[in-house]
Amino acid sequence: MTQDRYVTSTAIQSIRTELDDDVIPKIGELRGLIDSTDVPFPGWGGVGELAIGLRYRQVQEDAREKLSQALDVLESWQEALNTAAVNWRTAEYNSTVVYQ
Repeated sequence: MTQDRYVTSTAIQSIRTELDDDVIPKIGELRGLIDSTDVPFPGWGGVGELAIGLRYRQVQEDAREKLSQALDVLESWQEALNTAAVNWRTAEYNSTVVYQ
């Protein structure tokens, strides 16, 4: 069985709204939560700092970077979706049959 799929400018706008209202804020919130996972000295202890602490901070920084990259990508999607919605609306308008 196949399923028909229809794209409309409204559907495109709905995706943009979901990204704005839900996804982007949650990713930003997650990025902010990374700072709350800090383990201040002497949390790992002297030997633990060398064995675990250094790598732990590297992982935190990697996570911050990946989440920042994700936000950049989502923001670029917003721009692309806006362009797609405008183009789609234009196509919808131009393909409307007008009887005179």
